[in-house]
Formats: sequence, C-alpha cells, structure tokens
Amino acid sequence: MKKRISGYIEELISFNFERRSDLRLKEFKAHPFYINQDSVYFGASKKAVDDALLKKLQAAFTLLKQRGELQRIAKKYQ
Repeated sequence: MKKRISGYIEELISFNFERRSDLRLKEFKAHPFYINQDSVYFGASKKAVDDALLKKLQAAFTLLKQRGELQRIAKKYQ
C-alpha cells in the first residue's frame, strides 16, 4: 500500500472488526469524524410475527437496552 492513499468509509464497529481480522488493514486508523449517526432498526415479516410476539420482542429489546447489554455487545467490537 505504499505511495498511494487508501481508505474507506465504514461503520466503526465493522471497521474495528475488519481491522483485527485482516492484516492488510493493520496500519489503518479510524478517524473521529462522523459522517452520519442514525438509529439502527430491525424488521420482521408481518406473516411470521404476530402482535403477541412483537410485544415480546419489544420488551426484550427494552430490557437489553436498560441493562446495558446492547452497549456491552457493541463495545466488544469497538
């Protein structure tokens, strides 16, 4: 990678994982400049998830967030 400018735009979690997994990216550094920060959403088929299951999923997500589990999982890949 000498004598050229190399880089790419990626989510920080994905970048950190790839940097640990790919020796070619060892010299790459994450820049603190954020282009965009958005919420992350997940979806499911209306045919596969009825109202009762949707409420259980929402409750589980809320519980994981309140307990800090989502942050713990994200930190693992940062």
